[in-house]
Amino acid sequence: MVKLTMIARVLDGLPLAEGLDTDASLDLEYYKQQAKTLFKKLGQNSSSHASGAGGAPPSRMSYESGEYFMHYVIESGVCYLTLCERNYPKKLAYSYLEGESKQNSFLFFARIRFD
Repeated sequence: MVKLTMIARVLDGLPLAEGLDTDASLDLEYYKQQAKTLFKKLGQNSSSHASGAGGAPPSRMSYESGEYFMHYVIESGVCYLTLCERNYPKKLAYSYLEGESKQNSFLFFARIRFD
């Protein structure tokens, strides 16, 4: 089950959105901090790639963190990250994140007004 979803700009790690599981007994602050650290590292890798050093961050990756897994997908310079229980299938986590990226792209472009 998905416990946390965060969206951030890769360039500078700026958080854009966050969603939590409704289970109030869960304290996910530690995992939020881990996600923010990851966003900053992705941004550093991205800017070093732009200057010719290092490589671009992988477009999808999974990390083990305590009793959870963090999965992320990068689309169009935006990182979509989710925190899932260990037994949640990786394929479903990536499918969820890709759906989030498509939904958010649609919402962004729907807000653009042409003058």
